[in-house]
Amino acid sequence: MNGELDQILADFLIEAQENLERLERELGQLEQDPDNEELLRRVFRIMHSLKGNATFLNLAQLEQIAHQTENVLAKLRDHSITFVPELNTVLFQSIDSIKSMLAHLEKTGEEGEFDLELMLGDLKAVLNGTWDGNV
Repeated sequence: MNGELDQILADFLIEAQENLERLERELGQLEQDPDNEELLRRVFRIMHSLKGNATFLNLAQLEQIAHQTENVLAKLRDHSITFVPELNTVLFQSIDSIKSMLAHLEKTGEEGEFDLELMLGDLKAVLNGTWDGNV
């Protein structure tokens, strides 16, 4: 079973890294075309998949940050919040946090401990309307 779990984790890491690269490209496009409905749906689906896979693999911290990022992307998709370029900074910082977690996971085979308080605080501020545009 351990070999099978190792392969599942390896597949997850490859897929997650590819999806994050795609997400970064598409967020860059979104900055140029913030009203593109298909693009909004795609970036949401990428993060939704990452969150679901993290949940399946019991990667609690990764799931937590992916979930909050997904919530921000859902609000963008549903037009509950308006896309502004500064918001991309928060989203890219979230992606950077996720990449660090994935790198640690790949290196050690364990999720590790990360201080996500500031990142999660920024995402939650965006969600509850108290974000001031600063990161």
